[in-house]
Amino acid sequence: MTELSERWVTLKEAAFHLQVSPSWLYQKGQKAGVPRARIGSAYRYQISQLNDWMNSQVNNNE
Repeated sequence: MTELSERWVTLKEAAFHLQVSPSWLYQKGQKAGVPRARIGSAYRYQISQLNDWMNSQVNNNE
């Protein structure tokens, strides 16, 4: 799926995908480097970017 056609998910959906609480993602996600975009007053996430970020975290901790 290309980034242009990929659906942007909500903070709650992204938190569920990452298996973290929505409050952690909102409060600490930026400092942790979780990729996101602000659209209006809400943050949106792409699953492919979240997967890339998770993989980079695993690779950094090895």
